[in-house]
Amino acid sequence: VMLTQEQLKRYHSDGFVVAESVLSEREIVELRSRAEKTIALGIETAKHLSEEEKSNFDRSELAAPPRAIAQGFLQDLAHRHERFWLLSRSSKILDLVEPIVGSDISMYLSRCVFKRRRDKNAVVAWHQDMAYWKGVPDKVIVAVALDRCTRESGGLCAIRATHRPVAVERNLKTPEVRSRGL
Repeated sequence: VMLTQEQLKRYHSDGFVVAESVLSEREIVELRSRAEKTIALGIETAKHLSEEEKSNFDRSELAAPPRAIAQGFLQDLAHRHERFWLLSRSSKILDLVEPIVGSDISMYLSRCVFKRRRDKNAVVAWHQDMAYWKGVPDKVIVAVALDRCTRESGGLCAIRATHRPVAVERNLKTPEVRSRGL
């Protein structure tokens, strides 16, 4: 799957684009199963870590202890499981990214964002990822949905044109932001 000229135009104007049917249903089922097992292992590992071990880690160490797993984040997924590493380097992903950033592509981070069934009402406040990332703003996010993303399931929402240099304050929760661009 390649981005069309219309999708590239939309990316540059809106700051995001959705590419559907990049992975087969079989690939998604396999990745979901591997993600669930990796998350379960991360949750089990985190149970045995002291608070000191959770907070005192070398940020440069890949696949460090799962420090934010209780909040629904498993960092360094591609370094925890080879299948996700291979996906991050596959032409299915890189062919979508290259027309946007060029051929010099490197991975800044890999993360699995998840909600457990009991956390179905969990909310991540509106934010701009660039406020959290270091360096120049030439980064893109490639999100691979392993479940159906719907309003009911709490799928990712994006606000059009917020990729431009005017920064949005972190963790906005105002009604006008919640409804804008949806």
